[in-house]
Amino acid sequence: MSAQAHRIGVKNLDERIPVVNSRDELGRLAATFNELLSRLSGAFQIQQQFMADASHELRTPISVVRTTAGVMLSKEHRDEAEYRAAVGIIEVQARRLTRIVEDLLRLARADSGHASLQERSFHLDETLLEAVQAAVVLASEKEIHVAVGEVAEAPFQGDEDLVRQMVLNLLDNAVKYTHERGEIRVSLETSGVSYLIRVSDNGPGIPPEAQALIFERFYRVNRARSQNDAVLSGAQGAGTGLGLAIARWIAEIHGGALQLERSDAGGSAFLATLPQKRSTGVPEIEPSAV
Repeated sequence: MSAQAHRIGVKNLDERIPVVNSRDELGRLAATFNELLSRLSGAFQIQQQFMADASHELRTPISVVRTTAGVMLSKEHRDEAEYRAAVGIIEVQARRLTRIVEDLLRLARADSGHASLQERSFHLDETLLEAVQAAVVLASEKEIHVAVGEVAEAPFQGDEDLVRQMVLNLLDNAVKYTHERGEIRVSLETSGVSYLIRVSDNGPGIPPEAQALIFERFYRVNRARSQNDAVLSGAQGAGTGLGLAIARWIAEIHGGALQLERSDAGGSAFLATLPQKRSTGVPEIEPSAV
């Protein structure tokens, strides 16, 4: 058992210690050690996939920036309009890179357990309405109507910036997948000891095979413009594929939860639940949970 344990490393985490007799002490010890190896192997695979996905996500904007700069430099003289167009493209990609890096940093802190909340007392309803105002600007490009339903007064203790980002991520996701001239509905209700934030749209919905995966990092659903059945895609779309993962983590770090309440041909609805009163402190979140 000792010799086999010494042989197991990063390159052969799939190997296990043989269990001769599962009923004696050595057998139980070997079984326990094998369970530990299984957990380590799973965590290592998640880390490898995360690194691969992050590299892929960063590659596209970097490639666009390099290509744009190369094209502009390939000719000695260009007019102002060409330069301004090129700088505009680079600026958009730079903003996307900034968002990706910030999201990756936030998730890395969550995984390490070093995330901290800047807690203060604020009104959740006011923060929600501020986020809605920002979303209205994004929605206007597609002529999407953002309707605000019931918004209860909601005093809250937590990190206002993170909660605002959670709501913005949900709204951004709704705008992204709602058809032109569609509608997004937002509400804030109280239920028992919890606040319920609901963001719904009337887009094409999320296919059943994707609904269990949408909170995974870098996962995205690509909806066809023709409104045919949606197809799974991890490489298309303008988002980073981290918005829902971060939104769920923010809800959980505040002692709440985020779930897909429903999704069908009539649209999707996400429900964020936050406790009206909660114990302070940042819970440790498993990497697979966000």
